[in-house]
Amino acid sequence: MKLLLLLSLLAAVSVLRAADSGHSGHGSGSGTPMAVTNLVPFVDPLPIPAVAQPVGLSNGIPVYDMPMEQLMHRFHRDLPEVPVWGYAGSYPGPTLVALANQPIYVRWINRLPKEYPAWLPPNTNNHGVHGSLVQNVVHLHGGANQPQFDGHPTAWFRPGEERVYYYDNTDLSGDHETLWYHDHAIGVTANNVYAGLTGFYLLQNPAVEEPLGLPSGAYDIPLAFQDRDLQTNTSPATLLSVGVPPWHHLPVVNGKIAPYLEVEPRKYRFRILNGCGFRTLGLALLKEGQSYPMDQIATDDGFLASPVRIALTNQLVSTLRMMPGERAEVVVDFSGLTNGTQLIVTNSFDDDSRALPPFEPLNVLGGTFLQFRVQQKDPSPDPSRLPSVLVTNPVVATDLAKRAVRTRTVTLDLAIETPFPGLVFSRDTNLFASLNMRRFMDPVTETPRAGDIEIWQFVNLSPEAHPMHIHLLDFFVLDRMPFGTNQATSVSNYITDRLLGRLKPLEVYTTGAKRRPALPNELGPKDVVRCGPQAITRVVMQWPTEPQFRGPYVYHCHILDHEDNDMMRPMEVLNPLLPGQIHIDIDGLTGEPEIQFGTALGTNYLVEQGDDLGNLTPRPGPVLPGTGMTLYLSEPADLPRRFHRIAPVP
Repeated sequence: MKLLLLLSLLAAVSVLRAADSGHSGHGSGSGTPMAVTNLVPFVDPLPIPAVAQPVGLSNGIPVYDMPMEQLMHRFHRDLPEVPVWGYAGSYPGPTLVALANQPIYVRWINRLPKEYPAWLPPNTNNHGVHGSLVQNVVHLHGGANQPQFDGHPTAWFRPGEERVYYYDNTDLSGDHETLWYHDHAIGVTANNVYAGLTGFYLLQNPAVEEPLGLPSGAYDIPLAFQDRDLQTNTSPATLLSVGVPPWHHLPVVNGKIAPYLEVEPRKYRFRILNGCGFRTLGLALLKEGQSYPMDQIATDDGFLASPVRIALTNQLVSTLRMMPGERAEVVVDFSGLTNGTQLIVTNSFDDDSRALPPFEPLNVLGGTFLQFRVQQKDPSPDPSRLPSVLVTNPVVATDLAKRAVRTRTVTLDLAIETPFPGLVFSRDTNLFASLNMRRFMDPVTETPRAGDIEIWQFVNLSPEAHPMHIHLLDFFVLDRMPFGTNQATSVSNYITDRLLGRLKPLEVYTTGAKRRPALPNELGPKDVVRCGPQAITRVVMQWPTEPQFRGPYVYHCHILDHEDNDMMRPMEVLNPLLPGQIHIDIDGLTGEPEIQFGTALGTNYLVEQGDDLGNLTPRPGPVLPGTGMTLYLSEPADLPRRFHRIAPVP
């Protein structure tokens, strides 16, 4: 602790010297923008966002008003106020709390400036950007939202306008969900979220949560981890988004730089969000420099089957590793610690980590995000507990995958790849990132049918990890597999073969590699998955059957700069086929004809084959069991038609 105090004092001296020399002045003069890089940590208390209150009822349904506004915000005791964007007068915005399956209305009111300020210039090369004009739309991230209320990136509206969204609050996981809302306007999501448009949305299920006895009330605290840069040598002081890397210098929790939280010697439940635009977190809890355990109880959208211990001494899950958009819930037990004990939440990565980000600098405060200070105020016993079992009948990803009726492949590309990937990047030199070598505005190629179970395999050909987010549903992580024993060569061969139109089955490029199962703390329901560099990541999901969830959605990388340019694709959830109903289509990616056939559960189907359309005496083909989902049969475009008839077995 003496070393930490010494570093803090040195940092304070550095701030004062910078201010005296005019390099960190509080609105006194102007100059070349320069990021603040020295501050005293742990001098500001952690703000806890207020809980939003309804302004009325509409047909018995609560109505919330959430204006988007520019406001002045102080990130740190030793810094001046700077303009930020927030919801309902605060950054982060108020926490919306809803009950599972009980709907609410939210009126999103746009009161922001009409044009982007100089400290927040949009990239006008991104498609969908309209010069300097501000555009916004709100996405309830992780929610099962109807298409018209999902915050589709093209459904933006301007300052002076408003939209009323109806949230069903359907809880697909069946227990609870820690969601968050944020801006999602096409081409400028990174700008709008960086300015501050973020907030928590807690979907509660008391019938499930209360019997578990987890910490609640004042001991259940949301923590939004972000990073920011500020410039104070200009007049006025502002956030800084130009001339700095996409991962920023200053560690921010709930809007304050490296704050502290006084905790009692008892158990706490923390709902953690990686709300950064680019930075990967590897959170560890330290007491006097030694690892102190956290127990993870939930993933993005629901409980794990059992708690998973997070500690630097645990080689399998040594840190709480989270990419942008991911959430995790942990229980920390401070009981038994004496008054005055201090613990620090750090961002811990090995020096040779290939995780990009963070690279250096992790942040300027030694990788520290938050300090806990133990201080007993209530001597009454702690009634909360950490159950050994959280879910009695959890979804097992491998079991769900056995029932999958379709596997989709999505390639992840960056323009910096070797060899240069060409294709879409050759046609648009402003493009930096892509999914399946397509732009966002290209025709839809992912059209799942309601009720179908699908496996999606994300083939990451780039040297960076990507957090892939699929709207509407929860999925489950299956596994990851690197490209072949010589990764760089295997990836290069894949890119070259794709460019020349001679792509082989994926197994050819992964020879010698082994699948790595999902980590224990990834086994709950999720909506963001870390896709490692030069590797294939598989997830499995079942598309919701409710009719209101059919229509257009999107999936994308949640590194916001990637999402804006142009690592996002549309998708559309289609109606299920009735048993015996047939649909002929052309696969949007392969160009091959495709037969889609509706089946009934428990019925077997004979697939008869013929040499061509004129063959009136088909050969018996395979007998396939009906799943109640879609039967997919594809035909190479350069071969005669093989499938003559599909019929129930008598």
